[in-house]
Amino acid sequence: MSKAAVLLISEIKEDRKVETKTYKIPYGPPNERRKAEIKLNVFKDGSKEEFLQFLLDFKRHAPRLGWNTTALKIESLESLLTGAAVNQWQVACYGLDPDDPDSFEDALDKWKKRRI
Repeated sequence: MSKAAVLLISEIKEDRKVETKTYKIPYGPPNERRKAEIKLNVFKDGSKEEFLQFLLDFKRHAPRLGWNTTALKIESLESLLTGAAVNQWQVACYGLDPDDPDSFEDALDKWKKRRI
């Protein structure tokens, strides 16, 4: 029986430019504030692996960027989308209550089902 390795993230072609947005967040003691940079990829279209990596990066950095409410998460995720991905996300969010803490996860589930 042989074992096969499965790559979780497909390689991005060198000729394909990945658009990013940079966010700066302050950290450290008040007298010596510094700014850390967090770069998040902008998602337009890609493989399943790129889509899932995009969502993982968003969910990992959202709390550090202060995106802690459902409405902020929905708006912030949409700001990182371009092309058809924006419309797909808006369809997934349609009719959800932005004040309900579970709405963001519900929208993600709907969007994942359409993409994967």
